[in-house]
Amino acid sequence: MTEQTTPQVEAATPKPVTLDSVKTDFPDIAAALTAEGATAERSRIEGIEAVALPGHDDLVASFKADGVSVADAAIQIAAAEKAKGVSHMASLTEAITTVPITEADASVAGAVIVNSSLPVEERCKLAWDKDADLRSQFMSFDHYVAEQKASDSGLVKSLKQRT
Repeated sequence: MTEQTTPQVEAATPKPVTLDSVKTDFPDIAAALTAEGATAERSRIEGIEAVALPGHDDLVASFKADGVSVADAAIQIAAAEKAKGVSHMASLTEAITTVPITEADASVAGAVIVNSSLPVEERCKLAWDKDADLRSQFMSFDHYVAEQKASDSGLVKSLKQRT
């Protein structure tokens, strides 16, 4: 009797796929994938540039370097711009309330203009320093402040508006 033997096929262990093996075994596919990746990266950077706003150059540069998506970049730039706007408005408000009126400003307006949001003493000081006519109407700065406080509280009504 003859024994039939089946040739034993050794189980082939699959060769791991690596970047180098793809480049070696499938150069056309490797080149296509490289081109596709480069196109996608150019599109991402162009998208970030499109949503960028002036004054956020460091933020935009970090998005390009870190691989942040265009959508995430747009959201973060908008948030930074919003924060910048709030900060800018606060600084403008601060400037308006702390910058004294110059003689040129007063001559354009025809009188001394004082920010009404300042405390009464500060408003009086600004007006007193800028208006010689005002100084001639009151015996002292303290008298002027007292009159302004009374006027502001409605206890006194002036015939002529001073500030």
